[in-house]
Amino acid sequence: MRPHSLLAILLATSASSLAACSAISLTPDELYGTFQRFEGTDVRDEFTFLPDGTYKFDEYSGSENDDHDVGTFTADQDTIEVEVTSGTTVVPITMTYAIRGDRFSPGAAVKTSGDPDEVPGRYFAEQVVGSGSSAFGGTSTYELREDGTGTLDQFNAETGEISRYQGTWEFDTVEDEYEFRTMIEGINVTVSFDFLRGALGSFDWYRAP
Repeated sequence: MRPHSLLAILLATSASSLAACSAISLTPDELYGTFQRFEGTDVRDEFTFLPDGTYKFDEYSGSENDDHDVGTFTADQDTIEVEVTSGTTVVPITMTYAIRGDRFSPGAAVKTSGDPDEVPGRYFAEQVVGSGSSAFGGTSTYELREDGTGTLDQFNAETGEISRYQGTWEFDTVEDEYEFRTMIEGINVTVSFDFLRGALGSFDWYRAP
């Protein structure tokens, strides 16, 4: 397993550490099955969660470095805890998630306060690979306000640092997605995401038949 590989996917698809309590009630058995992301008609990668607690993540880019991870998992209504086994090494992964119909978003920011049918509110996302000094990723808390302003609080699991960023958000009618814009270390940063009832994320994974 390459922690940076899966982490890159989680951070790319996500939108102070808080106890997450989703505005949408899911049961973990809705997670059972395989969720696939496509490039054209080809499967690019997929997550599999089986009722016996088996977890799989597979990449299909054609590279010899593609990940094919196997492990175990437990889940509640908005967080998945995974242990990937690689030889004698066990790598823990923690990520929030959202399922809306047949669509899955790993690392999604789940709504913790506010109307689940409206965008304004508070959202929490977690994407951490590894533990202790080897951990990568962290948590993000978004506060999106009705006036189009917003705040992003990020906890870096690698350094232990907490950062706060002020920004704005709006719906991009050209790209058909929401955007949160802020400035990080002098660089303009735009985070793009879908909004599906009570969650921000990239819902690019679809449940396999």
